[in-house]
Amino acid sequence: MIELLFSSLFLIAIVFFVSLAIVEGQVWRYRRRNKTALPTPLLVTLTTGPVLLATAILLALSLTFLGKGTGLIVDHCLVHGLNHPHLCFEHLPAGQLSFLAVVGASLLILYIAVKLATLAKSTLKYARVNRSVSQFQTGRINWLDSDREMAFVAGIRQPRIYLTHILKKRLSRQALRIIVAHEIQHIRNRDLLKMFLIECLMSLYSRRTKTYLMNQWVLYREQKVDRQLAGRFGRAAVADTLLCMLPIKNHEAGLNSAGGDIEQRITGLANLNERSLFSAKRAYQWVAVLTLSLTVFLTVEHHALETLIGWIN
Repeated sequence: MIELLFSSLFLIAIVFFVSLAIVEGQVWRYRRRNKTALPTPLLVTLTTGPVLLATAILLALSLTFLGKGTGLIVDHCLVHGLNHPHLCFEHLPAGQLSFLAVVGASLLILYIAVKLATLAKSTLKYARVNRSVSQFQTGRINWLDSDREMAFVAGIRQPRIYLTHILKKRLSRQALRIIVAHEIQHIRNRDLLKMFLIECLMSLYSRRTKTYLMNQWVLYREQKVDRQLAGRFGRAAVADTLLCMLPIKNHEAGLNSAGGDIEQRITGLANLNERSLFSAKRAYQWVAVLTLSLTVFLTVEHHALETLIGWIN
C-alpha cells in the first residue's frame, strides 16, 4: 500500500510541477511582450491550471479505488497479473518502494508545506492590518484624517469603506459619489473575498508570477466595476472620475489606488460597446467542466493510469 501511495503522489508531483513550469513560462512571455490585459479565460486557466490538473489525477485515483471496491468498475486485476499495479484494495500488488518516488512525493509535500506557511504568514499580517484599521470603524463609510488621497475597502467578513477628508478639497460632489459607489460595488461583488481566494492559489507561484497575475486580476475586477457603474452614471462621468485618479503634476499625486492601470480602464470604457468583458464566472465553469471531463476520462482509462504508475515506480 505504501509503495502505491508514494508512486501516486510522485505522479501527481510530476503533473503539478510540469504544469507549474508551463504557467511560469507563459507568464514570463506575456510579461515581456504583452502590455494589455490578459483574456479572462486565459487568466483563469493560468491561475487554476496546476492545481486543477493535480486534483483531476487525485480524483481519478480515488474514484478508481472506490469504483473497484463497490463493483461499479469492472475488476480486471487478475487478467493483468498481480505484479501489475492495481488501484484496488483487494489486489494490491507487492512491490519495492522506489527511491525516486519517495523523493518526488516528498518534494511535493515539502513545497506545499512551505507555500502554506508563507500564505499563513501573509494572512496573519493582513489580519493585523485589518484590526488596526477597524479601530476607525464607525459605520459602513468612514472618513480618515490623512494628507494622502485614498479610497479603499477593508475587511473580508465585514467590509467597510474608508476615504480621506482631503478628497473633498479636490474632487467634485459627483466624483465623490462615483468613488463611493465604486467601493460599494466592490463589496456587493464580494471582491475582497474573491481576491483572497485567488491569492491563496497565487501563493504556489514565484513572486514575479504572483505579482503579474494578481495585477491582472485587480485590473479585471476594476474594469468590471467600471462597466457596472457606467450603466448607472454614464461612461463619461466614470471616465472623468478615473482621470481624477491620475497625477496632474509631478508634485501632485492623484488618488492613491491599487485599482489597476487607469489608462486601460478608460480604454475599456471607451470600447464598452465593441468588446464586452468576459465573465470570470463563465471561465471558471468551463475550466471546471474540463477538469471533471479529464477526471472521468482518466477513471475510465484507469488501466493506462495504473501502467503509468508502475512505470514511474
